Amino acid sequence: NSGHCLDVENGSATPGANVRQWHCNGAAAQDWRLENAGRGYYRLVSRAGGRCLDVAEGSRAPGGNVRQWTCNGLQPQLWRLQRV
Repeated sequence: NSGHCLDVENGSATPGANVRQWHCNGAAAQDWRLENAGRGYYRLVSRAGGRCLDVAEGSRAPGGNVRQWTCNGLQPQLWRLQRV
């Protein structure tokens, strides 16, 4: 836990906008809604643009970029939450 929040860079609503960890400030760019996608997976939908948290190009490589993208229900937008 870094103590930071998941943040859409510059509060952008544009598909492909970078998502990063940033100081928590209560902005819409840090407000995410969890949607149950079934089978233990969730979609994270940004209030800033109504777009889903997405692994760019479906990368499975360490350090792959995370962005917001138009929600499409594909694997790069499905997340499993684990208690730490």
